[in-house]
Amino acid sequence: NISECNKTNKVSTIKKVLTMIHQVVTRVSLDSFLEKSAGKKVVLLYPWTNYRNLFLTHFLQSAKDGLLYYRILDNPGSVSEWLSALVEEFDQALGGFGSNIRDALGSDPQALGEAFAADLGAYRDERLILFIDELDRAPLDSDFNMFAEALVDALPQNVQIAFSSRLLNYVP
Repeated sequence: NISECNKTNKVSTIKKVLTMIHQVVTRVSLDSFLEKSAGKKVVLLYPWTNYRNLFLTHFLQSAKDGLLYYRILDNPGSVSEWLSALVEEFDQALGGFGSNIRDALGSDPQALGEAFAADLGAYRDERLILFIDELDRAPLDSDFNMFAEALVDALPQNVQIAFSSRLLNYVP
């Protein structure tokens, strides 16, 4: 029992040290990040921010807190195209995700945003964070703006979206 206790103490100490090192390196604590983002439907993580690594590290280590991660691949030509890829990937990993989006594909961008919000709400009743990485690959056009506005307006209270990109675009 003493050796089991020593192993548990060592693991606990290592986890605490890694957390402290991460906070020193990023100069950001998880608590400050959560405080700043609490109650926000959308979190924008700029390319140069230290929050991105902290955010991903914490939530990937704590999957029970509800994180969905998606990296936009290639350069999709439309909102529908990247949502189709997202639904396919999430459906393979989660099983059954995206029925509302599938039904809305081919519709206007607002309908796609509302459908995506409905799918996110249907996936989990507890806190859920969707992390969309490399947003700069998406076509940031008027269709995207309509989609994003409808998505944010329709998001359930328990869902938060974090967008990260490799570049800072100057698209309003």
